[in-house]
Order: sequence, then structure tokens, then C-alpha cells
Amino acid sequence: MRSPQIRELLDSQGPALRLYAAQWCRAPDDAVQEAFIDLIAASAWPENPQAWLYSVTRNKAKNIGRTESRRANRQRAVAEQSDADWSVAHDKTCPFDADDLQNALDQLDPDERQIVVARVWGEMKLDDLAELMNCSTSAVHRRYHAAIEKLRMQLEVENATNR
Repeated sequence: MRSPQIRELLDSQGPALRLYAAQWCRAPDDAVQEAFIDLIAASAWPENPQAWLYSVTRNKAKNIGRTESRRANRQRAVAEQSDADWSVAHDKTCPFDADDLQNALDQLDPDERQIVVARVWGEMKLDDLAELMNCSTSAVHRRYHAAIEKLRMQLEVENATNR
């Protein structure tokens, strides 16, 4: 293994490679790391390891950038398409403001929030939630009702202060 050479290259070129990769992606550290992994895995040591690292880092960064771009486009399209479907602001039967509801959900602990969102908006059954949360159905049932009660109290407080 060429540990000393790799360590020296990482120390001397790492920051510059990171800056170099940042022009193509938002995760330049990933591109540099993948390039060094490829260098370690290479069957033969390149003639000019510095140039080789820059070339591989550029290619990795461009690939990561394309992936980021595709992901952002998909997420934007899905958000635009389903905004009305998922927003409580468009739900005429919901008596609460979307911001108030989001604030109340944020007050729950992560497990409670996960249970409420999966149960209410995901329409998950208690048995499925129990499997998801890795606990008994009765435990999920108790936690769900406790979380709903916390939400109710939080929303009452927010509605009282907004009047």
C-alpha cells in the first residue's frame, strides 16, 4: 500500500481539490473522497498522481452535480404537483392555519411527530406503525393519543394567542 504517498497527497492537495470540485457540485468533499478511494483501489499507481486526482475529482464532482440537479428538478416538480394535495391550507375541513399546525408538530418529540404524520397524513394502520416504530401496537396507540392531546393543547394555545 502507498499510505505515505496518499497521506502526503491528501495533505498537500486536499484543500485545493475541494475548492476545485466545488465549481461543479455542492458536495465537493464527497468528490474528493471518491477520487482518493479510486486512487487507493487503482491497480497501478498513476504516472502523475496529482493530475490524475484532479481529473478524477472533476469527473466525480460533475457526476455529483448532475445527480444534485436531477434530484432538485424532481423534488421541485413533485412539490409543485402535490403542494395542493398535501397542504392543510387547502383543506377546507381543517380548522387550523398551516403554520400553526406545523409549529405544533414541531413541538412534538421526533417519535411522536413520526407517529402522528404517518397515521394522519400517511393513513398508516396502528399495526404498521408498531412495526415501523419497533414497539407494540398498544404502545403506538398510547403514544399516538398522547401526541394528539399535545397537539390539541398546543393548537388551542396558539389559537388563543392569535385572536
